[in-house]
Amino acid sequence: QSLRTGEVTLRRRHRNLLNRIPNVGEWTELRNKQVNIQDLAALTASTGHEFAVFGNGKNKILIHGGTTWNIPDDAWEVIMNGRYEWQAHSHPTYYGKIQASIEDRNTLALFTWQEKSSIIDLTGNIVEFTASEQDWFNSVLGVKDYD
Repeated sequence: QSLRTGEVTLRRRHRNLLNRIPNVGEWTELRNKQVNIQDLAALTASTGHEFAVFGNGKNKILIHGGTTWNIPDDAWEVIMNGRYEWQAHSHPTYYGKIQASIEDRNTLALFTWQEKSSIIDLTGNIVEFTASEQDWFNSVLGVKDYD
């Protein structure tokens, strides 16, 4: 199987996840151990779509995005009321540098109880990001933070 050529055979675990939310805009609530960040890469490699996962320590919410995505209103209500953290989302890329978009950072800023989230690409590379515009400029310019 090759992520780079789109030849992906999903494991049963991933097929089960995708069967729960086969269409863009769908979401499901799962037990904590039923989905992890690495699962997002497999789902994205199979569909070409972005996926996002939110967790509150007990449960997780998995959202099936498209080439871009947003949080459905009914899922947003559950996420906010349960103070879920935005653990990660996937980008359908495997080349170059993973980079959070302005929309990613603006969304993270709404989660006032967390500072960082992560992005995973098709090959399983993970990068953390913050809501900070300065961090975004630094990442675009390739400036390292030496704190």
